[in-house]
Amino acid sequence: GMYVGFLYILNIFIFKINSQQIAAYALWNYVPFFLAAFILSPLSMIYFGKKWATFGWGVVATAVLLNLSLLLRITDNFPENCTGAVFTAFTACSLVAHTCSMCYSIGGATLNADLVESGEMRTGDRNEGVLFGFQNIVDKAGVGIGSSITSSVLQPVGCLTYPTPGLVSWDNPVYRPHLRNMIHIYLAIRAVCDFLSLVLLLFYKIDRQQHAHNVATAARRRDARAGGNSISSQLGCMAAQVAEGGG
Repeated sequence: GMYVGFLYILNIFIFKINSQQIAAYALWNYVPFFLAAFILSPLSMIYFGKKWATFGWGVVATAVLLNLSLLLRITDNFPENCTGAVFTAFTACSLVAHTCSMCYSIGGATLNADLVESGEMRTGDRNEGVLFGFQNIVDKAGVGIGSSITSSVLQPVGCLTYPTPGLVSWDNPVYRPHLRNMIHIYLAIRAVCDFLSLVLLLFYKIDRQQHAHNVATAARRRDARAGGNSISSQLGCMAAQVAEGGG
C-alpha cells in the first residue's frame, strides 16, 4: 500500500518519467507476464517445488531487483534525467524486476490454493471462497491503509508531502536531499515488509506429496459422504499415485 503511495513521486520526481513514457512502459508489462506465467514460474516449481521456488523468486525480486533502479539512483550510477538512456535503464530494471515479482506472486497464489485441501482435512468443509475472499479483503485493506498514511510518514522526516511538478525533481539540488530521504524511507519499509513475508513463508509445510495426500483423502471423504465412487475420488487417487511416483 505504501508502495502505491510512493509510486507517483518516485516515477515523476526522481526519474522524471512522463505520461507518454509510462504508457509505453505499460505495454512492455506483457513481457514479464508471459515469461513468468508460461516459462519461468512453472519450470522453477517443477525443479525446486512450489515453496522453495516461490521463496527463491521472493528473495531475488524483493531483496535486489525491485529496488535496483532506486539503489542505482542514490549511488549516482543511474543515467541522467531527461535523456533517452534514463527511460531505457528504468524500463530494463523494471522489466527484470517485475518478471521475478510475478513469479513470486504466482508461486504465492499456488501455495494459497494448496491450503484449500489442507483446511478441508482439518474442518471437513471446503472453504476456498472464504479463503480467497478474505485474502482479497486483506490485500485491498493493506493498499488503502498504506496509501493513506504515506504523507503521515513523510512529514516527520522533512520530506515534501505535496511536491509540485516541474519544481521538485532529482536534478534540483535544493530538493534532492528530500527525495533521497524519501527513497531511504521507502527502502526501509519495503525491506521490513519483505523480510517478514519471506520469514512467514518458511513456516509453510505442505510439500508435493503432502498436497497429493490431502487431495486424495479429501476426495475419498467427499465420496464417502456421497455414498458412491465419484469422479473427484478417482482424480484424488490419481494425484496421490503421481506424487508417490515422483511426478
